[in-house]
Amino acid sequence: MEIFRIKWTLYEAQKQLPLIINVTSQEPQLFYTEEELVAAILDPELFQEFLNGRQKATKTSLAQVFKELQHFWY
Repeated sequence: MEIFRIKWTLYEAQKQLPLIINVTSQEPQLFYTEEELVAAILDPELFQEFLNGRQKATKTSLAQVFKELQHFWY
């Protein structure tokens, strides 16, 4: 089982949280309720890069924020 590309449900994530946190250094982990993305855990350095870029940007919608985050993941 490749853990890096799993679409985690919140229930599954609760059982595997230590493992999930460890693999965030290799790839952000995404969490879903049914088909809706509700959360993500990512490496602190990647998150800081995102915040630095975000500070330079003007107002954006939440949808745009997630779109920007996806550029870091793929």
